[in-house]
Amino acid sequence: MKVKISAIILSFVLISSCSFFDGFDEIPMYLSFSDDVNLTTRSDEGADTEGIFAVSVFADGFNIGVFDLPAEVPVLGQGEDTDISVFGVVRNNAQADNSVAYNFYEPIQFVRPFSAGENVPVDLDFNYRDNINFLYIEDFEGQHRIIENLDDNPDNAIVQSTDARNGSFSGSITSSDDNPFFEKATLNTFLASDINNTLAYLELDYKSEVPFRIGILGIIGNQGQRLYKLQVSPSDDWNKLYLDLTEEILANNFTGFKLLFSNLPAEDDFGTVMLDNIKLITF
Repeated sequence: MKVKISAIILSFVLISSCSFFDGFDEIPMYLSFSDDVNLTTRSDEGADTEGIFAVSVFADGFNIGVFDLPAEVPVLGQGEDTDISVFGVVRNNAQADNSVAYNFYEPIQFVRPFSAGENVPVDLDFNYRDNINFLYIEDFEGQHRIIENLDDNPDNAIVQSTDARNGSFSGSITSSDDNPFFEKATLNTFLASDINNTLAYLELDYKSEVPFRIGILGIIGNQGQRLYKLQVSPSDDWNKLYLDLTEEILANNFTGFKLLFSNLPAEDDFGTVMLDNIKLITF
């Protein structure tokens, strides 16, 4: 319960220039953060790609604020030692104005003797929390599982590409005059009960020549309902998305769901969509 409560609280931490230092004349200690961020993953946690662009910093239980990287963060001493907690911040649902401390990453925590005016470098080395559940990991290194053809077009499938975010392969699908539209879902059906009234996030890396959509195919009995969460803009470079699917899964009385990917129906907007390192995560 402690993890769930803290997760809910931290989900509403937004980027802000304000801090609890306003009006203080004391000399702070400074925590120095570069923009060199590392995520270490275990063998069953998939790739180590991440999209952390800011940090949320707590000192002795007080939230100092959220700071874009790189950053020099002032900390006031409450005693000889200062308890520091640093949370990785990501763009929720790919929205620049909706930033959250990502609750599936373990915060960096340490105790530091307070020294006024000192600059303290902090390495941003994150890990996933120990108590999370990876419901699905797709890295396209072998036979992938996004093979259900909701477009009734088995001739246009997601295939392996050597242009990968990491590893040897990514998944690639191309629309064209002959195959203008694709809509693919996972072979796996995930149980809504596996979410257990907590958070459910989809992580993925992508780059794309055309807009595309990501969502779920919600299932009640033998009926399916398409719920697209996000329309993704084209990008020449690999990007990482963090999509909060909690409401879509839990608010519609679905017994199960599949992950869903499609392009936008168009007469002449054709091109390639590339996906890598897809993870469906919950507590």
